[in-house]
Amino acid sequence: MRAKNHHNQYLETQVLTASPGKLVMMLYDGAVRFGNLARASLERGEIEASHNYIVRVQNIVCELRLSLNMSVGPIARNLWDLYSYLHTELVKANLNKDPGPLENAIGIIQNLRESWSQAIGQEMAQRPSLAVTHG
Repeated sequence: MRAKNHHNQYLETQVLTASPGKLVMMLYDGAVRFGNLARASLERGEIEASHNYIVRVQNIVCELRLSLNMSVGPIARNLWDLYSYLHTELVKANLNKDPGPLENAIGIIQNLRESWSQAIGQEMAQRPSLAVTHG
């Protein structure tokens, strides 16, 4: 129990001290991780576990969508629409216990994560303070 408490404190410190760009990366990482766990649970026929993991991915996608700064222009609107699509795919996967929409969502999230990682790397190389689309 103590190790888990220390782990939770470590994670809390990571979140509280992370830059906005790093927080988005952490959300993408979590979505991919839980999506993969959901897929594995579906493959094993573990319906309740797959449901719980898909809901976690849905919650992350909702957090990403709600954290968008809509004043930055069309890219924020496009991301809003993409996150809405992802949420719909995840709901379909969960309701139908269908790995197809889940696979689609995981692939899109992985692509978003990779793009975000590249954008952060480029921005950090150009200047130390990262102006993010989210936040």
